[in-house]
Amino acid sequence: MKFPAATLVALSIPGALLVAQSPAPAFRVSFPGEKWAVEIQAPGFLVTQNETQQDGRRYLLALNEKSGVDLSITLEKVSKSATLEGCKQEFEIRIQPDGPFRLTGIKQSEAGGMPVLQYMIREFNGAPIEQENMFGCMAREHMYVDLHVSKAGFQDADEPQMLDLLKNAKIVDLSGSDETNTLPAGAIAFFIEGSRHFDLQEFDQAIVPYRRALDLEKQHRSLDDAKWHTLIDNLAMAYGISGDLDASQRIVEYGISEDSAYPMFYFILADDFAERDDLLNTMKNLRLALKYKANILAGEKLPKPLADDAFKRFWGNEEFMQLADQFK
Repeated sequence: MKFPAATLVALSIPGALLVAQSPAPAFRVSFPGEKWAVEIQAPGFLVTQNETQQDGRRYLLALNEKSGVDLSITLEKVSKSATLEGCKQEFEIRIQPDGPFRLTGIKQSEAGGMPVLQYMIREFNGAPIEQENMFGCMAREHMYVDLHVSKAGFQDADEPQMLDLLKNAKIVDLSGSDETNTLPAGAIAFFIEGSRHFDLQEFDQAIVPYRRALDLEKQHRSLDDAKWHTLIDNLAMAYGISGDLDASQRIVEYGISEDSAYPMFYFILADDFAERDDLLNTMKNLRLALKYKANILAGEKLPKPLADDAFKRFWGNEEFMQLADQFK
């Protein structure tokens, strides 16, 4: 499966647009049973994960599509009293020379009394990434708060924004409130994360967040019509491009069970059958795609089979070529 680049762009949702539609000015994360929370002002960021992990830690991950900066907040409960000295000891562990990455530009400082660690990871698996990492650490009672801000392709001009995120983090009192989490991660958050990878043509990495979004949508539909159809389209294509044609077909067939008059479902299914060298089912689904072409989403255009490498094997078939010519 190899859709033309124009199709990939048409089917994905630009991250900057999604950020503009769903601003998140502040995040608040707390630990179950505690009467305080960590609050951080982060305009332009969207939550992609917000969960209690299997080891009991609270974890939030947010990203800013426009700037490319990632932010994570982790709350970890310990048996002894948490201290700022403990924060500094953790920093020392992270910068040991025998770690998995070669670190450069290591420096430690403070921001509002909070210890801060910075370093650069210049490459990963031999490829340059120029990822700047900034860590802040807070201690309260039996809890450590780890703040991590990072950006690949870092430029010096990015540093003020990244440091500002750490500087405005604070602990707020929740006494008398049952609020524990102001920003739950829902289908839209996983949809955004999947679309980010899809737009970068990181199709294998798009599958997991898209799959989680779809699982949530099956429980309760929350995405609007355009995003729901794009979710099915992109997840099916991500599977197909990654080589899992069976999974791609299952996703499309689920989409058809929910909306049997949407043409892209049939085009993707035709592509799956073409990859299997199944001319009969390829043509059957291309005909259905043409039948329902008026139902394509606004801003989309039905792809042309002759621009997709999967169909090249049928170019010598006159009946197929006549059908393909109808995709104008």
